[in-house]
Amino acid sequence: MTKNDIINLTEQVCETWETKLPTIKFLEYKYMETTLGMAFLSGKTYKKNLKLENNLIIFNDILLHYPFDKIIQVIYHELAHLITGKGDNEWEFEIFCKLNNIPLSEDWEEEEIVC
Repeated sequence: MTKNDIINLTEQVCETWETKLPTIKFLEYKYMETTLGMAFLSGKTYKKNLKLENNLIIFNDILLHYPFDKIIQVIYHELAHLITGKGDNEWEFEIFCKLNNIPLSEDWEEEEIVC
């Protein structure tokens, strides 16, 4: 998949879930060695002075090498953070994920990827 494919797929999920498409950025995997994606809420203050105007998802570039099933899981997972406004270990996020059949981080089956 390409970056545009992932952006388009995220846009399709947002349309289906009737939620606004967040800003989407990609970082090289060397900057995010153990994380495939991160979500940041607009209006929340980060690092004591950074406040985003739009919701943001940052995908790890290495995600481009994963199979479709894993990519869609990551998209769902990160959008769930934006919809609930909650972190991985907060009960509202966990319930949302369980009700919508979205794997929690610890439930993902990691696959070996060869680049």
